[in-house]
Formats: sequence, structure tokens, C-alpha cells
Amino acid sequence: LDTVVMNIVMLVLLTLAAALGTRTIELHERAAFSRLVAEKTRRFQLEHKLEEFAGAEGERAARAEDSISVPATTHTDKIFGGLERVSPEELDERLQKITDLGF
Repeated sequence: LDTVVMNIVMLVLLTLAAALGTRTIELHERAAFSRLVAEKTRRFQLEHKLEEFAGAEGERAARAEDSISVPATTHTDKIFGGLERVSPEELDERLQKITDLGF
């Protein structure tokens, strides 16, 4: 009789431990997904502000391949890509405008 009670107690404890572990993993996955969504939101907002900045500077190009997210075709590259070819004064001015965006 003692063995049966002990087996039932162990079975209940193992079941509770498995349920707790499953819930813990689910909470971690939800937190990771939430961080991923927050990062994508911040990236979208930054790209949007950079697009507005690039449009104000007259550097917007209307090509179909702009939708491909590679550095050479994103608005980020259009702003940062040409910085090595500008004068130090213009570089400071452009970097200040980028800093003023708040990111």
C-alpha cells in the first residue's frame, strides 16, 4: 500500500513539474516574441523617419528594387552610404540631422 501511495505522489509531482516547465517555456517564448515585435516596430519607425529625411534631402529614388531590404537599396544606405564623399562641414550637418531624429 505504501508503494502505491508513493507511486501516485511521484506521478503527481512529475506531472506538476512538467506542467510548470511547459508554462515557463511558453512565457519565455512570448517574451522573446514581444521583444522581436518591439524591435521590428522600432526598425520600421526609423526607416520611415529616414525615408522622410531622404525625401527632404532630394535623395529618394523611385525604383522597383527599393523594396528589397539590402543595404544598397534601403533608405539607410542612401543616407549613410554617401557620407564618405562629402566635406567635413556637410558631414557634421548631415550627422546632426540624423541624430535629431532621435534614434
